[in-house]
Formats: sequence, C-alpha cells, structure tokens
Amino acid sequence: QVYNIPWILLIYYVMTVYDLFFWVSLLGTVGVTYLNVGGLAGLKMLIFGNSNSQYSKVNQQEEDAETQAQTQPHQLVKVRRSLQLSYLAVYGFMVAGDWLQGPYVYALYEAYGWERWIIAVLFVVGFASSLIIGTVIGSMADRVGRRRSVLVYALLYIASCLSKHNKNFFPLVLGRILGGAATSLLMSVFESWLVCEYHQHEKQSPQAAQVFDNSSLSHTMSLATLLNFVVAIVCGIVAQMAVDFVPFGVDPAKSDGTWFFGGYTAPFDLAIVSLAIGSYLALH
Repeated sequence: QVYNIPWILLIYYVMTVYDLFFWVSLLGTVGVTYLNVGGLAGLKMLIFGNSNSQYSKVNQQEEDAETQAQTQPHQLVKVRRSLQLSYLAVYGFMVAGDWLQGPYVYALYEAYGWERWIIAVLFVVGFASSLIIGTVIGSMADRVGRRRSVLVYALLYIASCLSKHNKNFFPLVLGRILGGAATSLLMSVFESWLVCEYHQHEKQSPQAAQVFDNSSLSHTMSLATLLNFVVAIVCGIVAQMAVDFVPFGVDPAKSDGTWFFGGYTAPFDLAIVSLAIGSYLALH
C-alpha cells in the first residue's frame, strides 16, 4: 500500500522509474538514428562503392563539387557559433553581476541604520546618474569601442560594489553614481557590440551575409534574453545562500567601525567575482 511507504522512498522509486524511462528512450533514439544512418551508408557502399560504372563516377564528382561549395559556409557557421557562445558567456557573467546585488541594496542601507528618506535619496541619485550619464554613454561607446565599453561597465560596477562595504553616506552616494552609469552601459553596450560584430562578418562576402543574417542575430538576442531570466533566478538563490552563510559584521581589520563584511555585503562580493570573470572572457 502506498500509505505505508515513506514519502522519501516513494519519491525515490518514482524518480528511478522516470530515469530508467528517460535513458531507455534516449538509447533507443540514438540506436535507431545510428542504424538508419549506418544502413543508408552501407546500402550506398553496396550499390556504388565497388562499381566502376560511369554513373558512379559522375555521382562522386558531383558530391565532391557540392562538398567543396559547402566548405566555406560550414566554416562561417562555426565562426558564427563561436561568436554566439562568446557573447552569451560574457553577457551571462556580466548580467549576473547586476542581478546578484540588486535585491540587497535597500536591505544593506537599512542594516547600516539609514532612515527611509535617506535611502530614497540614494536611490534617486542612482537613477539620476543613469539618466544624465546615459545620454553620453552611447557616443562614448562609439568612440572608444563596444568591447572597451563592456570593460568600463565591469570596472564601474566593481567600484560600486566595493563602496557598499562602507556605511558612510558619501561613499554610498559615489557607489550609486557609479552604479547608475554602469546600468546605462549594461542596457545599451552589449547589444550594440553584438550587432557590430555581426555586421563586420556580414561585409566579408556574400556567403557571410547569408550566414550572419538578421534571423541569426535575432535568435542570438532571444537566447540572451532567455539566459538573462535563468541567471536572474540562479543569482537570487546564490545571493541568499551567501547572505546566510557569512554573518554580517564590522571588518576587524578596520578600527573606525565604518567598514563591514559578510551578510548583506556578500552578494556584492560575488558580483565582483562574476564581473571579473566576464571581463576576462571579454578580453579573450
């Protein structure tokens, strides 16, 4: 009877049956595919492999010409796939640096003992910084380059995260200004970097224009959007685990009692690590 079986054991049995069904289905699919491909190849070898007829030679010449014509598009597809993976890897780590710290900004200010109206002022400073600096960020990215602008985003956000360890008002204001500027870069530079890379490859040849087309660019941006959602969920869980793991307190290395570590500052430290990894990938 089901009621006499412990729930843990019941779940284990269900998952075991599910895993067994999954692997059997997977092996069956792979086996059928292998047999189909191998069977077709064997049939072709049986009919044409040992034949010296003119028909077999003509077919072989046509296949060689088709293979040679398709070599360059295949290479371009590999280049496009490499570009997509590189962009998604950089974007994933960079956007993780934003999602890790976002939920704990208000909680950190409140833990420092600031009143609500001062916390509101700090938030307004960040939004105003994004509004004002965001108007010149685009032209700056056009001059210095999109890849460099991505690195500037990481540096600004790292400096903003470091400022969160100090409870004084002016370091927090400076951190909000830097964070607002970094947010403007996050919302504009990455997409323009991808579009610029696509257009550079597109201009190389007519075949490259077919591989690096608008539909492929749209697909890459869709993957980036999906990745953004997944990263947001994972970062929320990881950040909460970091907050619970290290207790919040004054840094013993500082004697003035204004520097803190652990607790609500832990997600900002994780954001620094994520941004550093993203910067390394962007450089390589």
